[in-house]
Amino acid sequence: MLPRFFLCHLIFTLLAKFNHSTNWMEIQRERSSSCASVNIEHPQGSSLLVTSMKNRLRSLAPVSSERCIYRVPKRLRDVNEKAYTPRLVSIGPLHHGRPGLGAMEEHKWRHLQNFLQQTKVKLDDLVKFIKDREKRARNCYAETIELTSDEFVQIITVDAAFTIDILLGRVFPHLTCEIECVIDRSGLVFDIYRDMLLIENQLPYFILGDVLDLAKSRAASGSSQWPSLLNIIHAYFNSFAQLDHDFNTMKSSEVRHFVDFLRLCHRPFRQKQPLRRRLVFDGTKSLTELHEAGVKFKVASTKHLLDLQFIDGILEIPHIRNLRSNKQQAGKGCLLWEAQAKILED
Repeated sequence: MLPRFFLCHLIFTLLAKFNHSTNWMEIQRERSSSCASVNIEHPQGSSLLVTSMKNRLRSLAPVSSERCIYRVPKRLRDVNEKAYTPRLVSIGPLHHGRPGLGAMEEHKWRHLQNFLQQTKVKLDDLVKFIKDREKRARNCYAETIELTSDEFVQIITVDAAFTIDILLGRVFPHLTCEIECVIDRSGLVFDIYRDMLLIENQLPYFILGDVLDLAKSRAASGSSQWPSLLNIIHAYFNSFAQLDHDFNTMKSSEVRHFVDFLRLCHRPFRQKQPLRRRLVFDGTKSLTELHEAGVKFKVASTKHLLDLQFIDGILEIPHIRNLRSNKQQAGKGCLLWEAQAKILED
């Protein structure tokens, strides 16, 4: 027989090996279970991520070809923020509720009231009219307008009526309401005019045209005899700064907003000749550089600021008289819009 001590040692050794084997099997089972868990959860997590990303893509608004109202680039705004910000009145959603512009809100509502009284258009008809055009109006803004449908429609309704009432009051003095007389006496009419020249402070032209047509259809106060919106806008802006333009060359369908209208007013009469070869420009040259290169300058007979000619080494430039602040503002708006329109077209 084996000594008792040897038997005890053998038993303890066997038990230790058994426990080690058991622990190893448990570890392996845990690892296997963990791997199985990862293999099961990973596809599910990936599926949730893909679903979330698909929902985000579906929520993106389509890029509209009608985009024409946008914010001024930050690099330009930082140079002179006041040049691109309304001082008195917000028109459209981009500056609605901006601090400092609240005082004109009551005036805008009074103009809405006067517009409804003069044209005999019912408020519920006007609101429905704008509501039917909400989607297209939103598409005219380059950024997504984070407003509810009711908020957006109310802003467009009030601002469209205000704008048309201001235009009509300037062109047809007998339609002027008392609130506009107060504005005229206070000199705010020039601030309103200036704010109408800002690219961020625009309503789509088609909205104004459709609302005016709605007013004409009611044939109230001789409204059926009113001229087209194009002529009314021309008369309004011409009362502040003389515009030289043949309206036979402009169509309402090509106007996007007031700034675009002013840009079209300064289009050269002559059609551009097609380029026979591709020109490569290495940057804009100063007058001094052009003069040193042998270019001669001559005052052109045209009054259109953009009507330039370069023939036989002579650059003809329109005579630029003293530019008042309103013309400077119009020029800035036109240049910004023309540059952005080119980007959007490309």
